[in-house]
Amino acid sequence: MGNEQTNANCEAIQRALNYPYPWNGKSYVFFNGYHHPVDKPHDQLRQKRTPVLAYGSNRSAEQLHRKFGTVTAENGIFVEACQLSGFDIIHSAHITSYGSIPAAILPHEKVMVEIAITWLNRDQLTIMDASENTGITYGRERITESVQFSDGYVCNKVEVYQSTHGPLKVNNKIVSHSNVSANGRKMNEMTNIDLLHLTHQNFCPDLTFNKFVMQTITDNGFRANISNRLKGGLIDHNNYKG
Repeated sequence: MGNEQTNANCEAIQRALNYPYPWNGKSYVFFNGYHHPVDKPHDQLRQKRTPVLAYGSNRSAEQLHRKFGTVTAENGIFVEACQLSGFDIIHSAHITSYGSIPAAILPHEKVMVEIAITWLNRDQLTIMDASENTGITYGRERITESVQFSDGYVCNKVEVYQSTHGPLKVNNKIVSHSNVSANGRKMNEMTNIDLLHLTHQNFCPDLTFNKFVMQTITDNGFRANISNRLKGGLIDHNNYKG
């Protein structure tokens, strides 16, 4: 294998492992491929935009760059930090085309999560729908709860991408996403990397871990098979009490 292919494989594996990608928990405006400080009134940045929950990688400028490229400053995407009560962020029972186990959202009355809202114009919403494989992998729907922001604004028309694959369970229990901060959380927490290693151990221990991850990226049939098996859950033998 040549150096270029080796480097490409390393980059692909790192993308799979690094989900949900960096976000410092603060609001920003995404344009020209990067995050920029908020320098306009929030209400101005929200005008004629649809608010969509960003609870996984869509909070990150790195992922927005992959999806939207170099958005102009005029069409910049306002990513607004918020707290949402009545939900927890968990893991979806499938693997993405880039090899990660993505986030999902679950109603939970005692939990408040620290996530974000992406304020999208019509064209951006179409792009986001396509990136989420809406209607197949995720369904976009409106939540019934209101979201309150730091400036006191309350929004009751927030949309969310809801996984169609259901929650991933470990030892027959749903696990929370430890990369998403929360208050009141009682469920066990795991990262995407934790679950990828556990998936590898459960289903393909004869492969090296890196080869397993690469095959989920490059082999559609293999990825679909693993995703289907994830719906039956994983066993963490180090913590199994069944």
